[in-house]
Amino acid sequence: TPATLGSNSECHFKYLSSSQKSGELNSPRYPSDYPNDIVCKYELVAQPYEFIMISFNTFNVERISHE
Repeated sequence: TPATLGSNSECHFKYLSSSQKSGELNSPRYPSDYPNDIVCKYELVAQPYEFIMISFNTFNVERISHE
């Protein structure tokens, strides 16, 4: 399901294997910049005896400055 962006800098993605067997995970606003100070939850739900495989074509992270 699309992300739900809350007012308190949180978002939630939920993927159900019962409705779709493959797909893509993206961060909020992809391919634009990720929102500042947001925490996202990605929930992947499989049926019993199914497994979940995640592979990344691109994975970028931003360095945090500890000043």
